[in-house]
Amino acid sequence: MRDYFCGWYFKCQSGEQTLALIPASHRTDGRRFNSMQIITESISRTIFFPYDALKREPNGFSIADCYFGHDGIILHVNEEGISVCGKIVF
Repeated sequence: MRDYFCGWYFKCQSGEQTLALIPASHRTDGRRFNSMQIITESISRTIFFPYDALKREPNGFSIADCYFGHDGIILHVNEEGISVCGKIVF
């Protein structure tokens, strides 16, 4: 099995606030998993998900309860130390 990485970069700004999201799919050293990096002015956090948590959708994809598409992003992350929920419309 060859190593593999595929990631997407979303950067959203409003005034002085910036949110960057980097959802990704990984295959390395025989392990397969997904991740999402969340970056703001005050935090940078990476959350890991099982490989089967990534699903193709008609106009985008989802990882667990988060959706990334042509028309926007829906976030539902509630992990130890971080809770991010909301909707961004493009």
